Amino acid sequence: FDGSGKRGVFSVGLNGVKQDDVPKVKEAIFKTLEEVRAKGFDKIKVDGILHQLELSLKHKTAHFGMSIMQRLKPGWFNGVDPFDALAWQKTVDAFKANYAQGGYLESLLEKYLLNDNTLTFTMEPSTSYGQEL
Repeated sequence: FDGSGKRGVFSVGLNGVKQDDVPKVKEAIFKTLEEVRAKGFDKIKVDGILHQLELSLKHKTAHFGMSIMQRLKPGWFNGVDPFDALAWQKTVDAFKANYAQGGYLESLLEKYLLNDNTLTFTMEPSTSYGQEL
């Protein structure tokens, strides 16, 4: 997932998939997402990831200021107010409140990933690349 732009992008990259198997791969991805939605997310894992995120946002290093700028830059260039992006604790607290109500992550799966608003992009190698080069 890349959330640095105005719209987040979730991507899956695979190597060695035959063109005929691309629909099967897409089906497998959607099936996996549907299973996760039905089963739910492991609270211990979510709490662990959230703890790591909080530590990384608050960890001060010699390059702390530059790190903040690097985090802010993509969103800022895409219309996100940098002061909103700096309100990490507010964002984390809002997530915790929504997550505590139950079904929050599953609803996000439903809203953003379990739709067919997707782009399937494939590339095939050129058999004559070496000669052309």
